[in-house]
Amino acid sequence: MKKLIVAVFFMGLFLPGLNINAEENSDTQLTVKKINKQIIPLSEDMPQEVIDVYTSGGWQLNEELNQLERDVAYEGEIIEVDGQKVKTDKNGEAVINVDKQDDVEISAENLLTNNKQTKEIELNSKEEETIIYENIDLSEIIEDMGEGDELTEGAEVDVDSDEADGEVQVGGLTNGVKPKHGAYVHCNRFNGFQGDGKYWNKSKHPVKATINFFQSDCDVALAKSTKCLKDYTKSPYCSTKNTSTAGKCSSIVKHSKYYHKHTGWFSPSK
Repeated sequence: MKKLIVAVFFMGLFLPGLNINAEENSDTQLTVKKINKQIIPLSEDMPQEVIDVYTSGGWQLNEELNQLERDVAYEGEIIEVDGQKVKTDKNGEAVINVDKQDDVEISAENLLTNNKQTKEIELNSKEEETIIYENIDLSEIIEDMGEGDELTEGAEVDVDSDEADGEVQVGGLTNGVKPKHGAYVHCNRFNGFQGDGKYWNKSKHPVKATINFFQSDCDVALAKSTKCLKDYTKSPYCSTKNTSTAGKCSSIVKHSKYYHKHTGWFSPSK
């Protein structure tokens, strides 16, 4: 029996078409991950309790740059590797087989500018991973939201006369104004459960604006979808220029697009 097994083994070495000296397959499976680092710069007088609220909710504090940060991955971003285009999955990853063992060029479009980020990597193994980062300053986006909008008809407001300064701001609101429940608003970005539910310009009132933004519809939507990033452009996703687009980002998180103030983490509103 031993002789038979040995004979079969050696016969196998000489089967037609079998080349024991053939080169190994040079394909490399490359995983490219796109990470969007969303940033909220902090004012010098930002209270520690506000920072603690954010860090307890998944944000990180970058003490060196004095800013809050979170990493967000979006599905559907296009990654290009040596001319091959692949969309990212829900984890922000695109997997591409590359038929070479030397440098490859990787590029991805910036979400805000449409400019391309390009990097080259040298492939050294059968499985490679690389990351492309894009920094997104949410303060700039929020400041530009609703530029040129007017307060939509029916968007009545309650005004705290001790705090409202009367200066018309984004979407026709003024600092210290709290819209009535069910009113049209440009965006539900100040209805977080930790805040007072009032509109505050972030440049003039950074502490109040920052705490109101946490766990607002806009905050949660920005972690899920790129649609809200269009509010930074001339073709905003949310706008009070017509009722169909007012508060539209709230639909991304399955909340009412009309103004509502959260009563808990992301709970029913009042």
